[in-house]
Amino acid sequence: MRPPRPNRPQSRRPFTTTSPANNNNSNSNSSSNNTNNTTTTTAKDTPAPAPARRPGRRDPAGPGQARKLAERDFFLSVLSTAATKRDAKQYLSRFGAAAAPPRAGPAVPGVPVEAEASPVPPQLHVALVKLRAPQLLPDETLDGVALTLAQLARLGLGCVIVVDFDADGGEEERRRGRDGADRIAAAIRRHGPVGARRVDNALGLVAERGDAGKEGKTRVDLAFRDMLMSPLRMGTLPVLTPIAFTQAQAAKRVQADDIVVALSREFAAMGAGPGPQPPPPPPAKVSLDRVILLDPLGGIPAENRADGVHVFLNMEQEYADWETPPLAREASPSLPPPGSAAATRHCRNLDTMRAALALLPATSSALLVTPAEAAVSATFASNAAAAAAAAAAVAPGPGQNPSSSSGVGTRPNKNPLIHNLLTDKPPVSSSLPRARLVAAAPATAPPPATFAKKGMPLAIIPDPRVAPWTPPVGGAPLLSLRDPRIDLERLVALIEDSFGRRLDVEHYLRRVEGRLAGVIVAGEYDGGAILTWESPPPSSPPRRPGRRSPRPPVPYLDKFAVRKRAQGAGGVADVVFKAMVRACFPGGVVWRSRQTNPVNRWYFERAAGQYKLPGGLWTMFWTTEGVGEGIAKGGAGAGGEVAAEGMRWRERWRDYVGVCEGVVPSWADDTGVVD
Repeated sequence: MRPPRPNRPQSRRPFTTTSPANNNNSNSNSSSNNTNNTTTTTAKDTPAPAPARRPGRRDPAGPGQARKLAERDFFLSVLSTAATKRDAKQYLSRFGAAAAPPRAGPAVPGVPVEAEASPVPPQLHVALVKLRAPQLLPDETLDGVALTLAQLARLGLGCVIVVDFDADGGEEERRRGRDGADRIAAAIRRHGPVGARRVDNALGLVAERGDAGKEGKTRVDLAFRDMLMSPLRMGTLPVLTPIAFTQAQAAKRVQADDIVVALSREFAAMGAGPGPQPPPPPPAKVSLDRVILLDPLGGIPAENRADGVHVFLNMEQEYADWETPPLAREASPSLPPPGSAAATRHCRNLDTMRAALALLPATSSALLVTPAEAAVSATFASNAAAAAAAAAAVAPGPGQNPSSSSGVGTRPNKNPLIHNLLTDKPPVSSSLPRARLVAAAPATAPPPATFAKKGMPLAIIPDPRVAPWTPPVGGAPLLSLRDPRIDLERLVALIEDSFGRRLDVEHYLRRVEGRLAGVIVAGEYDGGAILTWESPPPSSPPRRPGRRSPRPPVPYLDKFAVRKRAQGAGGVADVVFKAMVRACFPGGVVWRSRQTNPVNRWYFERAAGQYKLPGGLWTMFWTTEGVGEGIAKGGAGAGGEVAAEGMRWRERWRDYVGVCEGVVPSWADDTGVVD
C-alpha cells in the first residue's frame, strides 16, 4: 500500500532561461601546474541606445524585456564577483544551459557560454536541502535562507527541501512540521518567480527483505516520484515534512536524515522500485549535485584547526581513518563532550553526508552550514568593490613575506551556498597553515561550514602513522622510486602531464637515489608529491673554526604535480599539500619555484615565508615556523643561549638557500626553461 495520491500540483513558470551566445574570445589563464586561479573577472556592459519609436507603435521594452535584463544583471554580477575565470567556465560548462541568462550584450570576458537556448534543460540539476529546527529561526534568518534557495534555483540548481523539526510523534509535532514547511515555502515565494509548495504524501515506508525472504526493518522510500519531479521541472521547489505512510496508510514520523539518504538513493537510481503509476518521461538526466545540511551547530568540529572546524572532508581518505566516530573519542577542549546532544548531532550529520555521498557520483558534494551563514545576502553587485579591495589588501605580493602579513581573512563575507555552487570548493582552503586560519570575523560569528566529497584515496609511502619520517641514520636504506608500492610509469606520466615537459627518467632516478624521503599519491595518480632529504652543500669557511661537522639533511619538496584535468577542482592539490605539511613533514619543508610560475600565489598563501634567490630565476618557499624570528636572534648585545640559537637558525637558513640553489633539473627536452 502507498499513501493516498493527491492532486497534481499546479504548474509554475520554469526557472530556466535562455543561454547567451558563445564568446569566441575566451582566454584561459591556467598554467600547467595551476592549482588555484585567482584572477577575478569583471563585466561592464553598456546597453545600446534604444531605437526611436514610430508614432502609434508600442515600446518593445516591456515587462518581459525588463525581467530578462534583471536576470542577466543578476547572473553577471554573481559570476563577476564570486568566481574566478576558471570557476566561471567550469560552472557554465555544467549549469550554463539550465541557468544562463538571456543574451543582452557581451558576457563575462573570456568565459564561453552556450550558443542556443533550449526550452527544456538538457540536464536537471538538483540539491537536497535539510533545514533543521526552522521553527526556532527568526523571520530575518529564514527569509535570508529562502532568498539564497531562490537564487540557487535561478542559477540552475533546483532544491528539494526537507524540514527537520526535532520532534517525535504526535499530531502537534506534525502540525509544527507542516507550519514550518509552509513558512519556508511562503518565504521562497516572496523572492522572485521561483515557486515553492509543501508536499505531504510523497514518502512511504517499505519493508526490507531479510534472510530467507523474511521482512526486516522498514526504510523510507519515495512513493510518488512525480510529486517531486513535476514541480522541479516547472520551477517549483517541493518542501517535504518528515512524515511517511505505512502500507496501512498510517502517518509515521521518520528521521529527516533517513529522508535525505532515501532521496539520494532515488536520484542515484539505486533501489527505486516501480511505483503504482508509470514514471513520467524525464526531459533529460537528473543530477543530484549537492547535499546541503542547514544546522545551527555548523560544521564538523576539529581539534587541530585554528577555526575549530573541518572545512574540507575527503571521505574516502579521512573517514576510513577514524576507527570510531571522531566525536565519540576521549574528551577534548575543542570538541563537544562525548555523548552530549551536540556530539550526537554532529555524528549524525557526518554519517548522513557520508551515506548520501556513497550513493552519488564522485562529482557530487555535501555542505554543512548554519542557517545564519546560508542567509548571508547573495546580492554580490553591491559588495563587488569592497570584496575586491579586501582581497587586494590581504593578498601577499611577489616580494612580501606571508608570515609578516596581518592575517588572511578566512571567512569572507559571501554566501557559502552560492560560492560552493560556482566553485565546488569550500569557502576556505583546507591546506592553509594553522597560523593563518585565525578568523577575522568576530567571536559571535556562526561556525564555519564543512564541505565534503566522496573524494579519493590517499597513499603515503612510507606510512607516517607507522613510523614518522626521519632523516637517514647510519647508512640505513632509503625508499626507491622502483619500490613495488610505487607505479613509476604512472608517476612519470603524472609529472609530465602537470609540467607539460618530458622527464629524463634515468637522470632523475640517479638524482634522488639515496635521498628519497617518501611519495604521496592522490587518487589514481591524479596528484602527488615527491619529497627528499637533501644534503646541505659544504660551507666555506667552516662554520665552527677548526672542524667541519655534518649538518642534518634538509626536507625538500622535489616535485608537486596535479594532472591538468584535476587542476582547480576536486581539492586534489589541497589533499596532497595538507598531507605533506601535517603528516609527513610537520616540522617544515622547503622548495623552490620559478619566479614566473603562475602557481606561486597559491604557494604564497600556504608558505610560512618566501625569499627570492640570487640570479632572478627562483623563489624559495618554506613552511618551517619561526625562521625570520630565529634569524633575528643573536644580534648586537645578545649572548649565551640566545646567541647560539640565532646562529643555529642562520646556519639552517644557509642550508635552505644552498639546497635550493644546488638542485639539478632532470628534463629531457631543451625548452630553454630551467625547471
